[in-house]
Amino acid sequence: MENFIASNIRFLRKREGMSQKDLADKTGLNRGNITSYERNIATPTIATLQKLSALFNVGLNDLVEIDLSQNEGRILRSQSGEPTKNPSDEQSKMKLLYQQELNNNVANIANQLSKIHGKMDRLIGSTDRLTEAIDRNNPDGDEA
Repeated sequence: MENFIASNIRFLRKREGMSQKDLADKTGLNRGNITSYERNIATPTIATLQKLSALFNVGLNDLVEIDLSQNEGRILRSQSGEPTKNPSDEQSKMKLLYQQELNNNVANIANQLSKIHGKMDRLIGSTDRLTEAIDRNNPDGDEA
């Protein structure tokens, strides 16, 4: 299966009139990461792909598996909110709306998980420091 991540990130960024720095700022990444992704030097994490998917309003699978420069109809809407292609029937519209909401929910969950992970890291660090302090004050290992 061919991977279109690099070309799609570049295509979508340019399509929205963003510089690599603009995209980095909007995603919380650094410009070097964006450059590496667009040059296919590095592969974005799932969380990063989810952020990009939500930002560009494209399905996660489409971002990875489809050459969006050749299939613009797969793009849900531009950054300005203007539809890029009107679906022909109500079911297609509902599917697109559902995909947008799902992408936004996934991005929100990824963001929340990132915050929880940071809090857990701080808690583990505090616990480690407390354990070290107890060990220093009780070198024989006797219980108090």
